[in-house]
Amino acid sequence: MAVLEETIDIAVIGAGHAGCEAALAAARMGLETVVFTVSVDSIAMMPCNPNIGGTSKGHLVKEIDALGGEMGKNIDKTFIQSKMLNKSKGPAVHSLRAQADKRAYSQSMREVLENTDHLTIRQMEIAELIVEDGVLTGVKAVSGAIYHCKAAVLCTGVYLNARCIYGDVSTYTGPNGLQAATHLTDSLKANGVELAEYDDVLTILAAQTEEQTVLADPASVNYAVYQTLQANPALTVKDEADPLLPMKGVKNEVELAHTREAHIRDGVAMVRFQIELENRLAAGEELTELTIDEILHKYRSAQDKFLTESFGTIAAYGPNAAMMHYHATEEDHAKLEKKGFLLVDSGATYMDGTTDITRTYPLGELTEDERLFYTWTLQCHIDIARAVWLDYCDGHMLDTIAREPLWRHLINYRCGTGHSVSFVGNVHEGPHALNGRNTTVFQPGMIVTDEPGVYEAGQVGIRIENELECYHKADNQYGTFLAFRPLTFVPIATSPVVPGVLNRDELDWLNAYHREVFEKLAPRLNEEERDWLAKKCAAIGA
Repeated sequence: MAVLEETIDIAVIGAGHAGCEAALAAARMGLETVVFTVSVDSIAMMPCNPNIGGTSKGHLVKEIDALGGEMGKNIDKTFIQSKMLNKSKGPAVHSLRAQADKRAYSQSMREVLENTDHLTIRQMEIAELIVEDGVLTGVKAVSGAIYHCKAAVLCTGVYLNARCIYGDVSTYTGPNGLQAATHLTDSLKANGVELAEYDDVLTILAAQTEEQTVLADPASVNYAVYQTLQANPALTVKDEADPLLPMKGVKNEVELAHTREAHIRDGVAMVRFQIELENRLAAGEELTELTIDEILHKYRSAQDKFLTESFGTIAAYGPNAAMMHYHATEEDHAKLEKKGFLLVDSGATYMDGTTDITRTYPLGELTEDERLFYTWTLQCHIDIARAVWLDYCDGHMLDTIAREPLWRHLINYRCGTGHSVSFVGNVHEGPHALNGRNTTVFQPGMIVTDEPGVYEAGQVGIRIENELECYHKADNQYGTFLAFRPLTFVPIATSPVVPGVLNRDELDWLNAYHREVFEKLAPRLNEEERDWLAKKCAAIGA
């Protein structure tokens, strides 16, 4: 009897979440790929938990998304509801979870697979790995069909030799009563593949005798694992950064387009916040630092695709703002007065982007020092925003551009100038940043904050922050030049600016920025709001 025999590049065994992503990744690289599943009706099936993301797996979804995976796109098309978990805790443990219409999710993913070039779906169980001289050369199905391949990716999940046990009864079956893969386990064992309990990882690492090189990111690897690796003389440990971070740090055009839109909506919320703040102060209402978060949340939560605040709002009045990460509490907060500065550092996570913005608002009479500190901070902000550099420059090189206006006055701020921002859900991500230690070379598509400041203990704190997008500016005989353009579009207070301090180029940048703020936000505001915005965006220094 004739046996089906084909030659392909990649065999992917299993068509759950992992199998779908593996098959798509291989096919999109131009490799002839076959994904094998015991049932085409179970492709990307969610038998018990119809959710994507969440506390335990949200980071994996983000990693897959950074690599160009389909999971994030598919849940966007088929979700019923989404929720940010752990909101009662700090932002470090916030995790986005989306509940799917599981039938729609499965069908949608199947359609993507069926319409991807170089990808074929086969409904059959793989029973054997074909190995010659220790090298995999193909896979064999229960039916006897042979697929010669360069590599096989095992994504069998819980179906591999799966059993359902109740009482004294043990049945070989997978979730939802689907067929278990009962043959492949023997083939794996025959080829020296061993399975172990998760808790045995330290013992296994310690027992390695083959000389190998292991990459370990000191910033993220479990310390016990790191110690075990270091203690094994057979292992050469390389302390290097996670290679996925650079991929996440450079946003693609789809991510950038969504992020720009999220910032425009956030700008509308910020305008409405400031209008209400000014009106309530003018009416003589007693407001505190705690009031700020309430107003901000009201307007941000009304915006389309709002999920949650991207971090706890910092609203600091007067000397409190000199503490860079100050947080008002019910027990300890300041009342706002019609003098001095109010610093507000806040942001939001939307389904299509993450925002982080700081504005320092004059509430009334200012001292000459306060005005000078504000103007110098604005100089720093503008100088990095309008910077142009060759593409070999890294974060610590660019950081000096921002500090120079303050250094001239023998002032410095004891923090970085800016940090990277994720697409959705992580306002501090990496790998790039603007500080004196960061050596990551900037690339087009990177997003970074621009937030220099002056922090005089017991007196005043000032910070002005926008998010910036790095882009390709030009190529010529000298090389490739890069530059920044703003993602944040919210008026920057100009009334505290001391005349004659900003040079012509800095004034031109500020006025051009405010023209763009008005152009982007005005169509989304009512007439009264537009009139207010026009005044805030009026040119200065003409």
